[in-house]
Amino acid sequence: MPQQFIILGKSLTDKDILLFAILRTQSGYLGGLDHAARIYPALFFQPHFGIIHYKLYPDEKGRTVIESAEYDKIRNSPIFKAFKYVKTFTPMRRITTSYAATIRWQIEQRGLLEGREDQKDTIIPDMAMDRVLNRSFMINPEDRLFKDSVLVRFEDGKTNPRATFTALAAFLDIPYTESMTYCSDKGVRDVETAVGNVIGFDTATVYRTYDQYAAFEERAFVEFCLRDAYKYYGYGFNYYDGGPVDEERLKEWLKGFTQLDDFIETSWRKNVLLGMNLKLRVNGEPIDVGIEQGMSEETKRIIMDGMRKKTHEVRLRVGRLMIDGLYFVNKNGQPLRMMPRLELDPALLQEPLYH
Repeated sequence: MPQQFIILGKSLTDKDILLFAILRTQSGYLGGLDHAARIYPALFFQPHFGIIHYKLYPDEKGRTVIESAEYDKIRNSPIFKAFKYVKTFTPMRRITTSYAATIRWQIEQRGLLEGREDQKDTIIPDMAMDRVLNRSFMINPEDRLFKDSVLVRFEDGKTNPRATFTALAAFLDIPYTESMTYCSDKGVRDVETAVGNVIGFDTATVYRTYDQYAAFEERAFVEFCLRDAYKYYGYGFNYYDGGPVDEERLKEWLKGFTQLDDFIETSWRKNVLLGMNLKLRVNGEPIDVGIEQGMSEETKRIIMDGMRKKTHEVRLRVGRLMIDGLYFVNKNGQPLRMMPRLELDPALLQEPLYH
């Protein structure tokens, strides 16, 4: 493999730049490479994209369409199109646990309820809807990025690392090594990633529920809306009882979104409403509100009540779609299917499979 990039008489492509960035600037992670090898190494690329928004809406045939402008931009990127061979794997954590843990991270790690100066323009979003709308585990089998893909459960990697990474290495066509069963950074094992996080393969996070960050009703709603994913990927329900759901039951769940709605409002009050210039109508009359005048409590209440009402309407509309069925297509009407789950060898299991 070349030690440096010497490209004469041609323009650098996005792929060239990506390879240069990884092979030349990330040398601390590449100590094991054989630079004299005739076969290029597999390139592991873990992209941290910005927020990918998904929209769900019914088409003229009554099917539910999943669409994401951000995802379309990614799949059409010349960086990915330039590689001849692509294998994709994606992690999944029990969705309600991931939901509550993300709220915890927003609050504890980002300090969104502290009114910090560096968070004045950020808020806690509607994480419940983010989870319900994010069906990135559903793929178009004709999409080149996911023709050869598997989904890896977080809980499997934690409780059965040897079985999980043996299977994942086989899928990726790379050698299995013991280093896959522990966490390290440039050779240093068991590095703390953030204050309060567990170290390495500690299984404590598999069983945490983060009850102080999410109400029972919020998580029951999430489980119901994603019941197909729970069944396909082997998760049992912890909040939704599996029974029939009508609009009245949906509304009862939505009334219980107390913790999330309170977190959202508090983050707005501490980080946005303090320095915002807005043009509103009160009793039909336009008013300017902002930091210069000081926003009254009445104005703040009008803003927050309006937001809660709108958020409730969106949740109810999406919940109705989920009652009607869980058949999804892309914007071209092509049916979507679940990404295959990574299957583990029972003989390598150290613990029973997590459900």
